[in-house]
Amino acid sequence: MAVCPKCGSEISDSAKFCPHCGSPIAPQEVVSAVNETVNEATAPVQETAQTVVPPQAAPVFAAEPAPPAEAPQPAAPVPAPEAPGQKKKFPVKALIFGLAGVALIALVILAISFFGGRGGSGANYAMYLKDKEIFFSDLKKNAKPRQLTSRLVNGDYNPSNEDLEDAGRNLAYYTVVSKDGKTVFYPDKVDDSVSVYYKSAVKADAEAKKIDSDVEIMRLNDAGTIVTYTKSDHTLYQYSLKSETKDKIASDVDRFVNTEDGSRVIFLTDDDALYLKDAGKDKEKLASDVTDIVSADKSMSAIYYLKDSALYRQVIGKDKEKIASDVYSMVNTYDSGEMYYLRTSGKPLVLMDYVDDDMKAADAAMVYPEYPEYPDWWDYDTDEAYDKALEEYDEACEEYWDYCDAWYEKEDRDELREALSQPTDEFAFYTLCYFDGKTETVISDGLFGYYGPDYEHADDSPAVVFSAVDKADMKKLKLSELDWYFSAWDFADRLEGTAEKFVAVKGTVAPLEENTAERMWVSPNGTSIFYVDEVDDDYVGSLYRITVKNGTVSKPEVYDTDVYAFYGRFLDDEQFAYVKDVKDYQGSLYISKTKIDDDVELYEGEYHSELKTLLYVIDFSDSSEAGTLKMYKDGKTTKIADDVRSFTVTPDGRVLYLHDYSLSAFKGDLSEWKDGQTGAIDDDVVFLFPVKTDDIVY
Repeated sequence: MAVCPKCGSEISDSAKFCPHCGSPIAPQEVVSAVNETVNEATAPVQETAQTVVPPQAAPVFAAEPAPPAEAPQPAAPVPAPEAPGQKKKFPVKALIFGLAGVALIALVILAISFFGGRGGSGANYAMYLKDKEIFFSDLKKNAKPRQLTSRLVNGDYNPSNEDLEDAGRNLAYYTVVSKDGKTVFYPDKVDDSVSVYYKSAVKADAEAKKIDSDVEIMRLNDAGTIVTYTKSDHTLYQYSLKSETKDKIASDVDRFVNTEDGSRVIFLTDDDALYLKDAGKDKEKLASDVTDIVSADKSMSAIYYLKDSALYRQVIGKDKEKIASDVYSMVNTYDSGEMYYLRTSGKPLVLMDYVDDDMKAADAAMVYPEYPEYPDWWDYDTDEAYDKALEEYDEACEEYWDYCDAWYEKEDRDELREALSQPTDEFAFYTLCYFDGKTETVISDGLFGYYGPDYEHADDSPAVVFSAVDKADMKKLKLSELDWYFSAWDFADRLEGTAEKFVAVKGTVAPLEENTAERMWVSPNGTSIFYVDEVDDDYVGSLYRITVKNGTVSKPEVYDTDVYAFYGRFLDDEQFAYVKDVKDYQGSLYISKTKIDDDVELYEGEYHSELKTLLYVIDFSDSSEAGTLKMYKDGKTTKIADDVRSFTVTPDGRVLYLHDYSLSAFKGDLSEWKDGQTGAIDDDVVFLFPVKTDDIVY
């Protein structure tokens, strides 16, 4: 049996989502590889420059996939990152031309967690794999694609097209065009490591120039003139395209952030030291024993970090300021300097403190049973007396076995008492706190969970929905009502089940009348909350909406009916996408009560916020791994093409799509669509690299 990477429940090896918490299940080899690395990641640092990482291909309208019909079975949780909601067509291979690809994925996911942003408005291009090399097109009229690489596959290894397609997902981390569209960056000479090159995206005969070999994570500044990167030995460098030189900043670097112009770099070393490096100056040590970089403002004049489980704010040039102790994790940070975070007492939780031992006195009075003595015929004067003794013996045996059953139940309770009395770090109460930039406000100390507390936060405004128990008025659970079969896990489930839901806007808390929905969605500006309640056996229920205005929470109102309970996504502050009539991962897509289309594949889709464009796939076929690509914009749906395997969008609104793909040859045709006109780009294409832009909502 496999294990859910979020909640730890046992799931079938073929499961695409967890039946307990609804989390999407990534290929197992990827999940196991990223566990060790991503568990160390923290909340995202504010976007400041381009990070060379691929878009996260999570479904735009599926925040959580649907559970199967079987009821979940409890299991011990295994700490792991939340898997992205992506339906992988192929598992990522362990090696890319000899490169440790899975380990690379873990490192890049860590970079995503810290650095965010991609691409720019000038980056209208197509990049793809063909003939074992990388090709590039600037998409200009009558322009011919040109081959960027000449030795992508280095050495004696001769990969198949299937291997190349799998490798493309890793190579995409190094393919990017500067925001002004003038320079293209790409990998070449890939064997046990990756060498990164760049050349002019405008001049076809431009010479390729090498940045470095063995590149691990790289960031491009806004101007496209400075590349900040680490190598696999954790050495941090900056490369200047102007001078064509690289400068070593530091060794043993665990992670880094830099300003959009590349002039300031803040980094954390393997020995937990935090440093500042400004251009033209020596590096400056800011703090020791730092476990995580939490957040930074755009200019990086102020940075937040965790040290000895305490949250600090460091304004450059001033002394550090301690904000809070015993910080467990960050919920979210905002441009205003406001933030939510979780604290713990720092002490292991003893679950027995929350149990009413209603059997304690009775169990203490019990003694170990002794088996009745069988009567001896020789001890009785008459047969009548002996027969009576036999009857009494039989009655005593019945009483003995009844007592044995009670004794065994008492022993089970003793074992349960022992288990619940052990201090544990697996279960905890959490305190949700709000920081307004100056002072802390405790929101609630009753958040509880054995794989983390239950909450959803707004992305752009300080608002959070959470579940919590009232510890001051909490009724203890009776020991006699707990089953040893689930022991502490069963107790934790029941305790968590007593929680009620609340919404916090800044430091103000209000209860929500709704208390049964497993999943809630909060708009980016924090003014709308959606959830599905009254769910039947087919996971269909009524969609409710709650509005929040000036800290006042409205009563829930029915927004729509017959809605699938495990799918939803805010596209922006107002548009909420959800589905109905789901079967085999396809359903009818709705946006704000408007039906968009039927048979929409729930694991394929992108919403481009700046373009106000939703791309989605209908009639997806598992056998061909392709479907019909459509677009929804300005209230209209438009068919792009049939038999589409993958797609991406440029900042100017062109849709690039790979279609008529042969799963035997692993190649197809690459075309573009713009304003109703289609055009061929190339054929025999193995893999289409995603165009990296900042405005994709997944």
